[in-house]
Amino acid sequence: MIKKYFYVLSVLALAAAGAQAANNLNFDMAGGNSALAALSPAKAALSVPRSVPANYRRGRSGTWTIMVYINGKNNLEKYGFKDVNEMEMVGSSDRVKVVVELGKKPHDYYNDGSMDKKTGRYSDTQEWSGARRYLVQKDNNPSEITSPVLQEISDVDMGDWKHLVDFVSWAKANYKSDNYMLIVWNHGSGWVRSRGLRTLSRGISFDDETHNHITTPQLGQALRQMGGVNIYASDACLMQMAEVDYEIKDSADFIVGSEESEPGDGWTYDLFLNKLANEPALTPRNVAMHAVDAYAEHYVSINQKATQSAVDTGYLRSGEMTARLNAWTDAVVAANNPQAIKSARAEAQSYAYADNKSLAHFVNLVGKKMNNPQVTAAGNALISFIQDKLVIDNKTNQFPNSRGLAIYIPNASFDETYNALVFAHETKWAAFAKWVAGL
Repeated sequence: MIKKYFYVLSVLALAAAGAQAANNLNFDMAGGNSALAALSPAKAALSVPRSVPANYRRGRSGTWTIMVYINGKNNLEKYGFKDVNEMEMVGSSDRVKVVVELGKKPHDYYNDGSMDKKTGRYSDTQEWSGARRYLVQKDNNPSEITSPVLQEISDVDMGDWKHLVDFVSWAKANYKSDNYMLIVWNHGSGWVRSRGLRTLSRGISFDDETHNHITTPQLGQALRQMGGVNIYASDACLMQMAEVDYEIKDSADFIVGSEESEPGDGWTYDLFLNKLANEPALTPRNVAMHAVDAYAEHYVSINQKATQSAVDTGYLRSGEMTARLNAWTDAVVAANNPQAIKSARAEAQSYAYADNKSLAHFVNLVGKKMNNPQVTAAGNALISFIQDKLVIDNKTNQFPNSRGLAIYIPNASFDETYNALVFAHETKWAAFAKWVAGL
């Protein structure tokens, strides 16, 4: 099956040429402190604040609007149609509205490898292009979208973050609810560094027609401008990273995503929506956890590799993550054991991009290899925080060392553009990653 991250790899290549244990379901240099001191964050936490900040919204039961932004203007188009048909197996109700924007390319652009050699045309039977907006209605037709088209947009750039804002603003205005969930569906690349490429693509929602995509900072900008949501989810590869979560932490109470690449099939929407349809009073926390569990259930049943987790952003907004992470990096740099760091980096759970690694697993390995009391204590505190508070649900199939949150740990040179991220400004990780890259 086509993997969503294959597409991102090809985009990067073209660009270069042209320019927790508790939730563990086994679906299963030298150099000292100089680098860290030189790149200290703009806002470093000096102490651990209280666990739950005043502005933390625990969510409420009531009505839901589930907004799904399906950018099928690429080689995933057929999966977009399949997913809308899955949604139609459940449909909308008075309590739960499922609102979709589905985009596709013209025939001239469409290519999923299914071209008819005799006619030179592709197997796509849908003759329209652009984007269509639907309020999903229940039907019994698994192969055709029968929900009425509410809006049709012929000229659309689904890689433009402003268009994502337009979709959400339209959905909120027309389908007001107590709770809102936004799912961005497409290829994803989280925070990516690919050596040897002059032009790098990082983010989500790649539009093959416009050659545009939503970068990680733009995703944060989009969520702020749309007024935030109770749950943000990426039905896309590699997006459950600390760098991505920090970018959007002030605009979503919970974040659902995958540390690893997703199979092309992505979410199984009938499984996810069916529980919500039967229990519309679920709070945002419970809905986020259910999204993880429904995803896991599908890939366990077919024994396919997968990861999915949910993060409670209240613990990011409180500053506790920043404080614990900074305490650990300070201890590690002070211990100055490059060999232990390099060994842990090599063994840490990595994903489709080798520089993406499981944060908690890496921290655990560093503690074991250094055998330093200060590093061990700071590491245990950080791991406990991640697994017991920050990550509220984590399910993996064949990734026993995935703990729900990935992070950038460069194996070679450090990408200086990383310093523009919110995460780099609020934590010492950019300085630490640069130090590690130089070992």
